[in-house]
Amino acid sequence: MDLFCIASLVQRAVPSSPPPGAVLTGQALLDDISHRAVNYFWNESPTPYYITRDRANNSTHNTDPNVGIGSIAATGYQLSALAVGANRGWLDRTAALNRARAVAANVRDHVPTYKGWMYHFISLSDGSRQWSSEASTIDTSLFINGLMMAEGYFNDASLTATANQIYARIDWASMKVGGSRFLSHGYTPENGIIPYRWDTYSEMMHLYITGAALAPGVVAGSWERWNRAVNTYAGTKFCLGGPLFMHQMSHGFYDFRWKRDRLGYDYWVEGRNATLAQRQYCIGFRLCCT
Repeated sequence: MDLFCIASLVQRAVPSSPPPGAVLTGQALLDDISHRAVNYFWNESPTPYYITRDRANNSTHNTDPNVGIGSIAATGYQLSALAVGANRGWLDRTAALNRARAVAANVRDHVPTYKGWMYHFISLSDGSRQWSSEASTIDTSLFINGLMMAEGYFNDASLTATANQIYARIDWASMKVGGSRFLSHGYTPENGIIPYRWDTYSEMMHLYITGAALAPGVVAGSWERWNRAVNTYAGTKFCLGGPLFMHQMSHGFYDFRWKRDRLGYDYWVEGRNATLAQRQYCIGFRLCCT
């Protein structure tokens, strides 16, 4: 676990609920969004298995069939939200720990895998594979990162034992085929290993960091070799990575500030610059099109 740079959870005073119609800014806005996010993961992870819905809407009259589907990545985010919620006083710590234990045990016992890799979309009612989805390396990594965050925060022997069983069953080498240095996107029973590889700057940084801790011999040498294309927009230079979530997802679990890899990249700076560039693009679009 010492290889992981999971961002520390900072204890702050629990904010009071804003009055109706209040305009929130600064830290108050961030606290409100954070509290609502924790509530989402607590409320949208139904019994019996506490698998988290891939999405939900605000209406109690749901017509979107997608709200009935869970995802293993969202379930990993639930585990991290349990730690944040308990730390911030938004969830009772004992209740949050019991939920984390249940989530980990249910995933271990009921969610099918391919050599330990979990399927992307899963049933809320029994954990089974849905939509012919892939056993996904990136989504399994998101679950693992959430589990590690919960495990580290709660420091509970039962949760740690279950987590170690989940980590140990993942066959990392099974996703490196054909002599590739890079991990595949995943596997489907119908078509086998997916030919696409995680070989270009994107949200996949957390996948290789997870691999460096759990299977260092398998991913050795991969980090330095993936492609880092550079883009410049409005005078801001950054690694090209597509939609903004691709730049920010790994930062949800790892604190890249004041760190450089052996190639000299500071990924906190890269993510910040990509965010600033996309903000400037939106400002420019609004000015020219309204």
